[in-house]
Amino acid sequence: MQINPFNIPLAEKEAAHQASLGRIESLNHQLTWYGNFEVEERHRQLAAFDRMLAASKPRRDALDAQLGQLRREKEAIDELAQLRLDPRSWVSSERSVAKRKSLELTGRIAELSHQLSALNAPKTDDGVDVLLAERLRIDLDAYRGFDELAARGELAIRELEQRVLNAELAELRARKLALDGELAAPCQALEACQAKVNALKRDIRKAEELSAAIGRTQGAGRRPIHERCKSEFGDSSPGRVIQQKERQLEPLKRDIAKLEKRIEEAVRNAQLDVREVIIDGSNMTYHGDEFIGLRALEALVPILAERVAVTINFDPGFGRKVGMSSKDIRARLPGARVHFVPRGMSADPFVLSFVEGNPHAYVISNDTFRDHGEKEAVRSKRILRHAILNDRVSIPALGLVTRFA
Repeated sequence: MQINPFNIPLAEKEAAHQASLGRIESLNHQLTWYGNFEVEERHRQLAAFDRMLAASKPRRDALDAQLGQLRREKEAIDELAQLRLDPRSWVSSERSVAKRKSLELTGRIAELSHQLSALNAPKTDDGVDVLLAERLRIDLDAYRGFDELAARGELAIRELEQRVLNAELAELRARKLALDGELAAPCQALEACQAKVNALKRDIRKAEELSAAIGRTQGAGRRPIHERCKSEFGDSSPGRVIQQKERQLEPLKRDIAKLEKRIEEAVRNAQLDVREVIIDGSNMTYHGDEFIGLRALEALVPILAERVAVTINFDPGFGRKVGMSSKDIRARLPGARVHFVPRGMSADPFVLSFVEGNPHAYVISNDTFRDHGEKEAVRSKRILRHAILNDRVSIPALGLVTRFA
């Protein structure tokens, strides 16, 4: 099935929308945190903790020095308590005393270490300890570094971005759903045709295999093969089966080509981003060979002008042809800019020049402009056809159709 070309841009736009929403949520969270932050209370708690640390510093320094001395003593005692190569030292009284002394020092070191840990991590009356104090410092640094004005400015930009993204998403979703609906029937028909083609091709391959088997077999041995062909296809001749199946393929191939063209046109038309049009006005004043004047234009322009900017160009002498002044013609076509090509000047180059350098501008005309193949409008296929049938005028590529008097 044809992949809807709006699927990928829609997914990308939705991802951008979600990212923008996430950023807005983050900014609101930061601004709420900043507004509720009790900076004076945090400073007070941190100052109380720092005062306790400062007050305990002499005691901590003394404990540090004492612990250093005890660890050095233990290191020397441990040296005496080690086993020597001489077996007589294994049970010596000197080694026994050293071992007891080492145990005593170990206990003393553990006790002083515990005291030092308590002094290094005091807890104030408010419950502030080392970990909380570090958290207070981090929060205070974050508070001082937070730019409230910048955050509010970005939030305003993001909220504006959301409004733009919401509008773009709504348009993309509508265009995707519309194209999904338009593609559903032809894609389903195309899938059915392709399934029939595949089935016919399988039958042709089987018949070709049976035909080859008959060619390799002599005499009575061919009969079972013919019977198998009749059993499978209702005809004992593989050659006739192949011809029949190939004849059945031809209309299916034509149907597939038509459906693929229909799908291709639907996709191309759905992707048109038309913002301005210039109408070959004189071209739309005829229904076949019948001159119908301004009737089709009067019905079409008001509807078209609601969607895009409209310019109408008339050939030289058109006013005399309809028996109206240029002012009267403009009054009959409100919502459009109306131009009249001067006498002696060709209208086609002027019409085609309108779209030069503007990828969103299109010409509405049934002319082929064969002599102007170098023009951007012709090269980029930005010529939209119109159709007039009985009392209706339409622009199929834009999905516009309306009645006229």
